[in-house]
Amino acid sequence: YLNYLNYKGAYDLYKKVLDMDRENPEALVGMGTSLLGMHKPQETLKYYTEALKLNPKMVILYKKMGELYETSLNDMKKAVDYYDKYIAATHPGPNDE
Repeated sequence: YLNYLNYKGAYDLYKKVLDMDRENPEALVGMGTSLLGMHKPQETLKYYTEALKLNPKMVILYKKMGELYETSLNDMKKAVDYYDKYIAATHPGPNDE
């Protein structure tokens, strides 16, 4: 559903998965992404944060959270904090945006 931008349909399915397995980091990310598509950035952050706690190797979420704070929430301080976490975790090359 996410690939077809059916965010409500994706949300409903991820909710079912999380009802069965609340500690599924992939489902938490999917739920967050569904909520992002429904223009709910604060709720998206909640699910991304929970996924990171369960799987700290999902460092791309730091970048996604930085983008959320920068573009949707207009909080540049928090955006920079998350971008810094992403950089520290990944050591991106000079061509990384």
